[in-house]
Amino acid sequence: MGGCEVRGAHSIFLIKNMNFFILNTLCTSRIHFVVREAWQNYFFNSKALLMGELLALHVCMYLLCF
Repeated sequence: MGGCEVRGAHSIFLIKNMNFFILNTLCTSRIHFVVREAWQNYFFNSKALLMGELLALHVCMYLLCF
């Protein structure tokens, strides 16, 4: 229930500059696709991400699905 179904894209991103994985679940609707693409561009192009920023992005995108 909620705004999205469980069929969203499930991706694991390896952060090259840090030794941990992020499990990120996104919905497949158009707006979430755009958000995911923007997030991936920011994620892969940025060299100085902080753990707090990553968690905030993860939480925000999770909340967009509901």
